[in-house]
Amino acid sequence: MKTPKKNNWHSIRIKTETNLAAQRISKKVNNKTLGRKVKIDDIINLALLLLTDYHIKQLRFNALSNEDRKEQLRRVYIKKFGKITKDEFTGFMLKPEFSDFIKETKQDQLV
Repeated sequence: MKTPKKNNWHSIRIKTETNLAAQRISKKVNNKTLGRKVKIDDIINLALLLLTDYHIKQLRFNALSNEDRKEQLRRVYIKKFGKITKDEFTGFMLKPEFSDFIKETKQDQLV
């Protein structure tokens, strides 16, 4: 009885413009006279290996909604000054003291 081959390939959903960009890069990489064809999988694998912690932080930040950012600030406030409800924090955001709080809050405390 034969053992079934393990499939090492998976499908992923990507946007059309991402696919077109990958096709353009693939065409550029494979514009050569010698050597095997470089697959898009090879290109994506290299790109993923080049991602740094900075890129991951940037992707996480870009995934946040304004409400998420507001909640992050509220959590920083809670760490510094103690409990505050969401409604109370919204009120605090309307006060002049909020701009001082923002200046004191370091960007690396977020995300």
